[in-house]
Amino acid sequence: DWSSDVCSSDLIFRPGFGGQFELIDLPAMPVGSSTPLAAYLAPFTAAIDGFDPAHRSAGGFRGTPGGTAWVRALDDLGTWTYEHVIGPLIEHTRGWALGRPAQLILVPLGDLAAIPYAAAWTSDVTLPGGRRYAIHDLVLSHAVSARLIGEVARRPRQPLTERVVLVPDPTGQFPYARAVARALTRDRKSVV
Repeated sequence: DWSSDVCSSDLIFRPGFGGQFELIDLPAMPVGSSTPLAAYLAPFTAAIDGFDPAHRSAGGFRGTPGGTAWVRALDDLGTWTYEHVIGPLIEHTRGWALGRPAQLILVPLGDLAAIPYAAAWTSDVTLPGGRRYAIHDLVLSHAVSARLIGEVARRPRQPLTERVVLVPDPTGQFPYARAVARALTRDRKSVV
């Protein structure tokens, strides 16, 4: 269901189970102003816009003045996202009795695409740091559309020895994307 101020997505397609669709009643997510999502987007945009790659901080991006505000907003967004999306998905997929974490591909639309779902968390005193993140219980991937998932699923699997092309940031707008790509290829012959 979509309206100007509230989003909710509640459909799971299970291709390995005869094309079965399942509906999940997720709590409505307000996406307008005065929400954790809006409170996250503003400092994130400000931190990116104010980032100076020539100035290195001991804390990396998080240690910059804009990055500090972004981290606080990310924490709030993380608990909000866990409550509205991740928690209900975990609860639902437990019923599948897989014996392993469920692997889900999220297709968030509009402002919901800006949410870092893997960073969603809830309190858990049994874990170091006292937080249980989405990635403790789910394997998450993202796609820009359901159609793209279908197209990729029809492609033959590539051998693990095949070359991989990483396109970290062709526009140069994301300061650490190239560093991450280099770290991923550090032990490889190809260089980004």
